[in-house]
Amino acid sequence: MTYSRSGSSFSADQGKHRSGPSRSKPRLPIFQKFSFSVGHVLNDTVVGAWISYMLIFQTKVLGLSHRTAGFLWIVSSTVDAALCIVVGYICDNYKFPLLARYYGKRKSFHLLGTVLVAGFFPLLMMPCFVCGEESSEWVMGIYYATIMIVHNIGWALSQVTHLALIPEISKRPNEMVELHALRWVRILFALIP
Repeated sequence: MTYSRSGSSFSADQGKHRSGPSRSKPRLPIFQKFSFSVGHVLNDTVVGAWISYMLIFQTKVLGLSHRTAGFLWIVSSTVDAALCIVVGYICDNYKFPLLARYYGKRKSFHLLGTVLVAGFFPLLMMPCFVCGEESSEWVMGIYYATIMIVHNIGWALSQVTHLALIPEISKRPNEMVELHALRWVRILFALIP
C-alpha cells in the first residue's frame, strides 16, 4: 500500500479496477422515455374526470342520494386500495396467459387494465341502460357499484404495472428517477388549464 502526501491510501488493486473495461449500461432511448411519459394519459384523464365530475353526476343527474353516492365512493376506494397491493403481487408472480409470451409479463397486465378502464369508464358517465324508468335507488346503486368495482380493477392494473415498468425498461438509477420525474411533470401540465 502506498500513501500520498494527503494521507489517503491507494492500493494497486484499486487502480486495476479503475483502468479496466467500462461496464456502463446502455442509455434509454429518448423515444422510449417519451413513450413512457405519455403512456399513462388514459389513467390521468380518467382521474381528472372521476374526481371533478363523478359525484356531481351521481347526485344531480342520476338523482342518487348523497348517502348512496358516498357509499359508492367508499366501496370503490376500498376496492382500489386493496387491489393495488394484490395487483402488485400478481404481476410479480404470475403471467397473463397467452399474451405474456408476445407482449411481456407487465405489459400484458397493463393492456388488460387499459381495456377495462376504457371499456367501463363510459358506462359510469351515462344513465343506467339496464335499469327501468322506475328503478329503485338500490338497483341503480348495485349497477354503478359493479361498474365502479370492475373499473377499479382496470385502474389498479394499469396504474401499478405502469410504475412497475420503470425498473424493467431503465437500466441506470438516474434514468429511473428521470422517468418518475417525466411522469409527474406530464401530470402537472395536464392539471394546468
